[in-house]
Amino acid sequence: MGTLYLNAFGKLEDSSRAVPVETFVVLHAIKSLDLQSGASPIHIVLVESNGDLLSPSVPVDVDIFSHISVEVSHSALPYQAKVCKLPAFVAKEKGLLQTVAGLSSVLRKLLFVNSQDHPLLGFRQSCLIACAEVSVWTRFCEVDIINSVKDMLLRNSQSYLEYIPIDVARLEEHLSHAPRLHNVRKHRQAYAKTIGSTESEAEVPHLFAEGPSMTLADVILFPCFFILLSSFPEHVLVETVPLVFSWYARVLASEQLLNGAELLLKLASILPVPSDLDKSSYNLPLVPKESLYKCDPSRYKPRSNKMYTQQEDVEASLAIVNTLMSEHEIIQTTKPFGDEIELLWQNLPLEIQPEGGHVPEKRQSRKAEQLQNMAKAVMKLAQPGHILVDFCSGSGHLGLLLAWVLPSCTVLLLENKDKSLQRAVDRIEKLGLKNVELVQGNIDYFQGEFDIGIALHACGVASDIVLQLCESKRAAFVVCPCCYGSIQSGHTVSYPRSQLFQDSSLGMKDYLVLGHCADQTHGEEGCKTAQGNLCMAAIDTDRLLHSHEGGYYVHLSKMDPPTCSPKNNLLVGIPQERADFKVVTNA
Repeated sequence: MGTLYLNAFGKLEDSSRAVPVETFVVLHAIKSLDLQSGASPIHIVLVESNGDLLSPSVPVDVDIFSHISVEVSHSALPYQAKVCKLPAFVAKEKGLLQTVAGLSSVLRKLLFVNSQDHPLLGFRQSCLIACAEVSVWTRFCEVDIINSVKDMLLRNSQSYLEYIPIDVARLEEHLSHAPRLHNVRKHRQAYAKTIGSTESEAEVPHLFAEGPSMTLADVILFPCFFILLSSFPEHVLVETVPLVFSWYARVLASEQLLNGAELLLKLASILPVPSDLDKSSYNLPLVPKESLYKCDPSRYKPRSNKMYTQQEDVEASLAIVNTLMSEHEIIQTTKPFGDEIELLWQNLPLEIQPEGGHVPEKRQSRKAEQLQNMAKAVMKLAQPGHILVDFCSGSGHLGLLLAWVLPSCTVLLLENKDKSLQRAVDRIEKLGLKNVELVQGNIDYFQGEFDIGIALHACGVASDIVLQLCESKRAAFVVCPCCYGSIQSGHTVSYPRSQLFQDSSLGMKDYLVLGHCADQTHGEEGCKTAQGNLCMAAIDTDRLLHSHEGGYYVHLSKMDPPTCSPKNNLLVGIPQERADFKVVTNA
């Protein structure tokens, strides 16, 4: 079936292992859902972590798991497991090794291979399918709640906790809103029958984290709340967070998770005994009156706020930026980087062409122009033996083109959507490519070494995460950003990017104005296109200034022809100390 790699801190006195919270959540899911059974069971490898004695951990009796290797060193891991933060699952599909990284993605994969229509994956197997960078709900389940548990474990030495954790309050608020469901009328009709009511009067209850049925989200959240709620008396929880307590009791009673009780009993031995203080001794943090779904109508959406489209605001923001841009050292050229490189599309096989990647006919020529601009820039930089990473690769339109024209380089496709990678696998098989690796997961889970990072139309913040990762690895980058209106400071990236922009009078509102208007590039005839291009240039100048401040030669240009895409800025960066690229710009 495959091999699952998990971090572990070390051996405890009773032969148990101390493991990070993420590892505990995965092991609890495997045990609860009996995912190690079957003809091809999962093999689990615990990997020695760099975590010190102060790192929050929980105990796990590994003897209750079959097919497990204990405390393998990180240096002994195969390449496919080393390139990602753990947990990671590595399996061979159609002769290709594929890595899946990240808490939600790994558990989704384990459920999917166990049953391609597993009920815990929800409607159309979409539960937690969106990455944490763009989904408030996924970020809550695999980032925020994990951090809350770690904070709780670090504070357990205190005899009294004044505040109930903020993420407990956030889930309480979430559960108070109506669940967002596909086929909601069908759910209402079914629920109306159970309560003897009419459909118009039946509001489908939020019995579980995502609605009336248990999903993978409940499986992830439950062991976390087992820890978070341990320090508080039951009567306090009933009065303070009644919806969370009802949800917790409902999941606790579920037969689906009974097999994991042994792990929880072991964990309970290290958790504090709840105090006998009354409700008035605790404070419930104030949280926004909104659910945790990104599409909650009550959620604050700066992109749709009309004040960001007022012309006077746009002009004021551009006036600030124009002053800054007159001082910077970035040169925007008329020819894209690598324009002199020859790339003949007619000599490439069908599976490399946009047509072979099932791009609609009306988009094929423009897609080919986009790919050509990106590929030529990479071809100018790449040297034999280089590792190239195509971030947000989709089904491999750009990455497979590069693998074909640069056979002496290794190309790694990184994509969050499993279906997109499966289409890439089919194309790789037909092309007979041997220099391609596959990773399914979020960008910020990737930690492998590489030489050139590539991203064509990675949406909003994703482009900045790619740039940030390239800078941390001292890799060159070739990036064409997209969805400027989606940029917002978050848990991975903050704006403005450069020190020059940060030190200016440009506020966050001004920056969001620029991002919103940068998306108003609707072709040469569009009345806002010229202004949109100025705003695009401002945002991308800020991005490249950040790289320049970090020791990069940088290059900004338009794709040729600019009509190949409304989002046509091409950003190239080369670490100044990397002599192997043999390319230096004047910027």
